[in-house]
Amino acid sequence: MYKFGKVVSLPKWSRNYEPKSFIDKIKENLSIGAHTLILVDKDLEVEKALKQLSFDKELLNKQLIIASMVGTSEEKFLKGKLNEFLKKSSIKKIKKPYCFVIPSQLHFTEEKALEKIKDVSDINF
Repeated sequence: MYKFGKVVSLPKWSRNYEPKSFIDKIKENLSIGAHTLILVDKDLEVEKALKQLSFDKELLNKQLIIASMVGTSEEKFLKGKLNEFLKKSSIKKIKKPYCFVIPSQLHFTEEKALEKIKDVSDINF
């Protein structure tokens, strides 16, 4: 229960700086059945962060959880597949700071907890 692997940083890409080592760490975590917490660069807009994650096509069908403004009165949690988030133009309304979680194999209590999180397909901001 609550098996997290290595924490990953998702940096803001620029013209000559596009590190992709975060993808290797995500895949490594998934291969051992561990969830991945992805800390997103504070200057990275959510749409661009999702596009950077989608650089690896294998991740498009993975479940993703977005946690925004955690610990504040404006906190929001959304779940869905990465490709579903990419289709939502309103996703840009996600406020900073935010982070992502890519879950691996879920314990039944984790599945129950995820049932309480709104699905991106049901959201109209």
